[in-house]
Amino acid sequence: MSYGYFILSKTPSMILKSNRTYGGFSGLPKINNYYGYFRFHEGAAGIINRGESYSVLTDAGCGFLLKIQEEIGVGVFAYVLLRNRESELDRFQEIEFELNHGVKFDKLSLKNQSPIILNSPYFLTKDI
Repeated sequence: MSYGYFILSKTPSMILKSNRTYGGFSGLPKINNYYGYFRFHEGAAGIINRGESYSVLTDAGCGFLLKIQEEIGVGVFAYVLLRNRESELDRFQEIEFELNHGVKFDKLSLKNQSPIILNSPYFLTKDI
C-alpha cells in the first residue's frame, strides 16, 4: 500500500507538472471536465501522518496548496492510501465520479494546519 496526493481541477496546472519543489505530479488522463494529478508521498514536508486514519497539513503543505489554488482556482485535494493492486487512475475515477454525482466534499482550510481524513476528498479554500 502507498500514500499519495491527488489534485483535480477544471484547468490544467503547469506548476504540478513542473519541478519537485511544487510539482513532480503525474498527469492522469482527463476524465469528463477534470484534469487529475497524482504524486506518491515521499516524506513529511506537506503532511504528517497521525496513524492510518488521519493526517495533518503542515505550514509547508498549506503554502503549497495555496500556490496551486492560485493557479487552478477551485480544486479538489485528497491524501490517499492506495490499496494493494489499486492504481492512481482507479482512485481518480472514484473521486471524479463522486464529484460529478453531487457528493458533498468538505472544505480544506489553507490558513492553518488542518487535520485531513485519509481517503476523503476536500475542496481547497482559504476562506475558513
